[in-house]
Order: sequence, then structure tokens, then C-alpha cells
Amino acid sequence: MRTTDFIRSTPILAWVILYASLAVGIFGNLLGIMTPRVQAHFALDYTQMSFLMSLITVGSLFGAILGGDIAKRFDQRILLLIYTSIMLLLVLVLVTTAHYWVFVVAYTGMGVLDAALFTIAHSLLARMSQNEEHRTRMLSLADVGFSLGALFAPVWVSLILAWKSQWQQPYLLFTVFMVILLLAFSPKRFYPAAPSTPAKADIDDPTASSNQLSVYLSILRQPIILLVLGAYLCLGFVEWGQAFWLTSYVTKGLNLSEASANSSIFFLMLGMLIGRVWHAFLASRWSAQQKLQGLAILCLVGVITQNILGLSGWVNVAIYLFWLCSFLVGLGMSVAFPILLGQMIELFPEQASRLSALSVICISLGSSIAALLVGYLAEVFGMRLAFVAFIVGALTYLIFVTALLKQRKREALILALD
Repeated sequence: MRTTDFIRSTPILAWVILYASLAVGIFGNLLGIMTPRVQAHFALDYTQMSFLMSLITVGSLFGAILGGDIAKRFDQRILLLIYTSIMLLLVLVLVTTAHYWVFVVAYTGMGVLDAALFTIAHSLLARMSQNEEHRTRMLSLADVGFSLGALFAPVWVSLILAWKSQWQQPYLLFTVFMVILLLAFSPKRFYPAAPSTPAKADIDDPTASSNQLSVYLSILRQPIILLVLGAYLCLGFVEWGQAFWLTSYVTKGLNLSEASANSSIFFLMLGMLIGRVWHAFLASRWSAQQKLQGLAILCLVGVITQNILGLSGWVNVAIYLFWLCSFLVGLGMSVAFPILLGQMIELFPEQASRLSALSVICISLGSSIAALLVGYLAEVFGMRLAFVAFIVGALTYLIFVTALLKQRKREALILALD
């Protein structure tokens, strides 16, 4: 499908979701960028900071449930409006509280609702088209929006802090994005009709309506699903781990300036954005599987080189190379979410919301592990050595992706022989 045809055939709600993802991307990147300032404001060590990060990702687990099974039982428009309104209130709590635990609770609540909103968005996008290519490219819109927000965040924060140095200012101005989003989600005419037929898993399993666990078990029996979820776990570890800790690594581990740290985050997010725009809008000779494996290799190369530059001390004279490595890491992670989700939706096309919830749960688990593990290692060994953990995460991600592609080829061969 040509880019112009894709743009013309994409519903208005998909573009609203792109904007919502942009807002979530900005907020999702704020904590990582503001880590040194928040850490100093509340007098936190690495372990306490990692605890805050892990609580946010645990909140995302509950958010995936709010956007998955629960969302299937209610009007998704009403849920989006409720979630967005609560998010607006929580941001106001963040900027007005002087108490650490109130800050933690509010931020955890944002983690819950961010994930719920993102999961519902994927479910809506999956229902907008029955064409596999069009559906996958629309699913990529959410990631494109998130990357745009994440890319914009460090520039936006730098400009705001140059105007007013209080760390609360970026959060306060974020409320403008939430008000616009609340208005954009309001029109009923934007929303696709709810599916009138029961899900495939519900037809096959007569007890599924009363026992939701059986639906998930039927999904998890598929080897491809397990490999995809393993890849998502590693994706969360590397992608969100870098988003959480890259600023601290550059400023405290490598003793470079805050401007260098913001530039590193910028190039990390630029890589993600370029990869997602390429996948969503530009036709490519590469298959989705080729993109997945090739970019996973780039990610591993980028993470290894980041650590070589940091451990050797060469980063002081090769900061541009470090930024290039951050770009490669972002590019390597960029298209994984929609491609992996598409692999699962092919098997269970009527279970998009549950599959999206499972993917968010695994990413949240991976990011929670990254928050706690890297924080603990930084406290014990220092941030420079703690960052080596991302090499293990990127390598494991590549192993899962390679195993997934081999399993797909094996199943395709069996199907051809039958």
C-alpha cells in the first residue's frame, strides 16, 4: 500500500491515538530526563530511585489489565475520557506535593493509566482494518506518536528549564497536552462500532466466558506466543532501562554535562522515531521478520559500543560516537512492538486487546527488572559498571527474536507439507 493511500484510508481516531501516544511519550520520558533533579529534590539514592521506577512499571501491569480484559466490558470512549481526566488530576498532584510518598503514588497512578490508555489504543487500531498490512502500519502509529513525544521531551525540558529552573515546570505545562487530549477523545463519531461477534477463543472454549484464565491459557499454549513474550520482556529491559538510566549514566557515571545527557536521550529517541516512521509510512523490500532481526543486531552493536566507550574513558573525546550508538540502540528497538504484536494477532485476530495487554505486561516486567537491577548494581558497583547489564538484555533479545523466526519457518514448512 502506497503512503498516500495509507494516509487517506486511516480513520480520524487513529490520528487522535497518534497524538495521545505523543503525549504519553513525553510523559514517559520525563522521569528519566529529570532523574538527577528529582533525586536531588527528594534526597534519594540509586536504590530509592529504582524503587520509584519499579513501582511505575508495576503500575503498568495493572494498567494493561484496565486496558485489556476490563476494557472489553465497557464503552472504550467512556474509559478513555475517564482515564484521561484522572491523569490530568494526577499531574496536578505531582507538581503541587512536597511529600515523596504522595509523589510516588501519583506517579504510579500515571503508570497505570498510561498503560491502560496505550492498550485500549492498540485494541481500537486493530479493529479499524481487516487488511494485515494496513492494520500493522496503523498499530505502528501508536509507536510513532510515542517516539515523537519521547524525542520532543528532552528538547522541551531543556527549553522550559532554561526559562524556569524548577523541576516541576515541565510537568505543569504537560497539563496542556492532557486538556487537548480530553477534547480530542470526546466525539462519538470517531469510534469504530464494537465487534458484534464473540471472540474466536470464546467460541472454541465454552467455559471461556466464565473463566477468563482459560482464554489466556489457550493463547499461551502457542510456542510463538511464548517466544514473542520473551522478546517483549527483553525489549522492556533495554528500551525502558535506557530511558530510565541513560541520563544518570552520562551525568554521574561518565561525569559529563546535563546537555550531553539530554543529547544522548535525544538520539536514542531519534533512532526509535526514524525506525517507526520508516515502518509505518514507507514501503520497504524488507519483510517484517527481516526488519526485526536486522535491527536487533544493530541494537546489540550499539549497546556494546556504548559500554566500550564508557568503560575505556574514550567517551570524553568521542561523545559524537556515543550519541551515534544511542541512535543505533533506539533504531534497533524501534519496530519491535508492532511487528511482535502482529505476529500474535495473526494467530488470535479476535483477541487484540488481550494480546496487547500481555505485551504491555511483559514490557512492564522487563522495565521493572531494569529499574531494580541497574539501580542495585549502580549502588554497589557504580553506574558505569551497572550499565553493562544492557549488553545481556540486548543479547537475550536477539536470541529470542532469532528463535521466533526459526519457529515461524518451521511452522510454515509443516503447513506446506500438510
